[in-house]
Amino acid sequence: MLIADQKIMTITINSDRQSLDNKDCDEDDDKIDIETESDCSKTSAYISKENDELTDNNKEFEKSEMININDDELIQGLRLLHTKVLHSISDIAFNKILDNVNSNLTIYKLKKKINSIIPFEPHRYDTCKNNCIAFTSSYENLASCPICAENRFDDNGKPVNTTFFFSVKQHLIIQYKNKERAEELQYRSTYFQNKGEKEIYADIFDELLYKDLLQRDFFKDDRDIALSGICDGYQIFEQQTDNCWIILLINNNLHPSIRVKKENLLVTMIIPGPCSPKHFNSFLCPLIKKLQELEEGIQCIDGRTNEPFILRAHLLTWTGTCHTSNKHIYYPSSAFCNIRNHDDTINMGKLIAEEMNKNRKDEMIKETGIKGSSELLKLKTLLFPWSFPTDIMHLFFENVASSMYAHWSGKFFNNNLLLSNDYELSKSQWETVEWRNWIILFSLPLLKAYLDKRHLQGWAYFVKAVKLCLEPEISEEQIDDVQLLLKKFSDYYEREYYQNNGQRLAACKISFHYLLYVADSIKYCGPSWTHWQFPMKRVCGILQPLIKSKIKPYSNLANMLTLLQQFYMLPFFSISKAIFKEKLLKQWRTNNNDLEMEVNNYGVRYERLRTSDGQYISSSCIKRNNTIARNNYYAQIRRTIDKLAHRPNALPQLAIVDIYGIINYYLVHEFNHQVYMLAYVQLTSKIVEDEYGCKHFTQFRSKEFINVRCLDHCIGFAKIDNRYYIIDKENAFDDSNWENIGH
Repeated sequence: MLIADQKIMTITINSDRQSLDNKDCDEDDDKIDIETESDCSKTSAYISKENDELTDNNKEFEKSEMININDDELIQGLRLLHTKVLHSISDIAFNKILDNVNSNLTIYKLKKKINSIIPFEPHRYDTCKNNCIAFTSSYENLASCPICAENRFDDNGKPVNTTFFFSVKQHLIIQYKNKERAEELQYRSTYFQNKGEKEIYADIFDELLYKDLLQRDFFKDDRDIALSGICDGYQIFEQQTDNCWIILLINNNLHPSIRVKKENLLVTMIIPGPCSPKHFNSFLCPLIKKLQELEEGIQCIDGRTNEPFILRAHLLTWTGTCHTSNKHIYYPSSAFCNIRNHDDTINMGKLIAEEMNKNRKDEMIKETGIKGSSELLKLKTLLFPWSFPTDIMHLFFENVASSMYAHWSGKFFNNNLLLSNDYELSKSQWETVEWRNWIILFSLPLLKAYLDKRHLQGWAYFVKAVKLCLEPEISEEQIDDVQLLLKKFSDYYEREYYQNNGQRLAACKISFHYLLYVADSIKYCGPSWTHWQFPMKRVCGILQPLIKSKIKPYSNLANMLTLLQQFYMLPFFSISKAIFKEKLLKQWRTNNNDLEMEVNNYGVRYERLRTSDGQYISSSCIKRNNTIARNNYYAQIRRTIDKLAHRPNALPQLAIVDIYGIINYYLVHEFNHQVYMLAYVQLTSKIVEDEYGCKHFTQFRSKEFINVRCLDHCIGFAKIDNRYYIIDKENAFDDSNWENIGH
């Protein structure tokens, strides 16, 4: 039912478009914290204990049902604790809140209560003060670091540094116990059935590696979990003096629309700073051990049937930061690029690890670029190099974009003789904050006034490739286009910026060479969005506000993250219905019945539209009090036309075309007992697309009513000189076969 409101009214319409953006339950973990390297591979010894672990987990679930949900003070306290964690409220402020509501509860009592519902806490592993090693594997019994000689313990016998490991196994057991989540975890098994016969790369399961794993009898059970791993470092303080490393796992069994929501991101390890870890294998050992257990299988309860089954989880890909690529250069000659397969890498790693002569070992590392065997390659599903795709977030939006900006602003070379006025811009002519939007939306229209045609064309190759890589779905032909465009950009870059001049070799950063492998990463690991590091950026944004202690920041972070993850798991327990209030939709009403009756003679005018997926599209008639308010009333309009409309006797030849305009307002109009939802829009003049793919027009023209179902998505208009450039962040799909969406 539609209710009239002259100012802020929403209309809900159906849309076919989908959006993409303290004891541990592990019995063996309680008994042993660190194991030797050989023990890491002996996972079968633990399988016999799984029945006991399953029983323990069932007891914990039953314990949660015993919480008194009629205890109003307890429920209110848990709600407040949830608010404290989500909004990073300090303990002092939270205690004040409890006092103000006359609660007898304390933080300690509330944490104890949430621990009784979900007994979850991290395992702690001793590490070197300078992060040289973790005291695991062969370093387990050492009292000092073999690299820097720093003591493992302080004068009081306590570890000077600690790494925190969170159990992914417990997350999966708890989730599968819940019936609704168990249904959601079936996305992987039904993916190809729902996808149909379309030959495109639409998710990680279209990758060549996953299909190879299916041939090798992995993922035989529909309930098996496909994981992706990400590691990266971030600064926890504004002074950027402490480099904390995070290891994150992503559950690919969840639909892409919920896969990387913050409550579904599995933070499995926090490696404290101040330095980056040196012997990374020793830090990975606890994680690899758990992943090997999941490879072999653990006992779990299927919430749909309440029956036990063997749950297996496998790691498909692993990505890490490429910040260090700025420290390396490449020599522009294919003769120096050695391509190795998985077995070559494993064998060379073993030879280097077994080499006792230091000089010879250093020489082998220099020749091959391999420092030794990685713990990750102990997992059966990872193949080097194809399971380690190129992360376009760092590659495109930080390394390549920032390097090109440094060239154009005359900051790349310290030697002024190496600078070129041919492509250098004045340092005062621009600034950029967000590289991604700048590359795909603004760079080409803005640079047209400053760069020569050959430089603009070279940069256009890169922009077109980036846009293709950002597609949610990508075809084989488009992947080939990515390869060709990035090769053209690479050739342009070497020709114009390296110039075959040894003094300019610093321009050949390894990041520009990585561009040549982006297309292969998509083929082997799926679309770029399945393995980029934007989820890690989201995690870092969640973790940074949690830290309230500057004396012991990492212990504080681990405690707060534990509490946050407990609340993320709470919805899988029945008590959550009493704690989390159901969100109510906003309802806008008017009491001005006379005005409503008067307007209904012609129709009801609205100023805002809401789609079925909760997105709002505004209109220009809403008054805004400041100039920086978001103007989301510029739209791309997709409508069906008859190409032969000028020939009255010809059969209609329908085609879908895109037009653009400003939405003035919305109108609900009744005609012949049928209700029409219309938008009154001012259309643009003819759209011109230049040789670089930039669309622009010169003026706005006629106004007309259109069906709201023709509104495709919001865009932006940027006026540069006498032209309006269309700023479109939406990725284009080939939807020419869509059912007619409006006239």
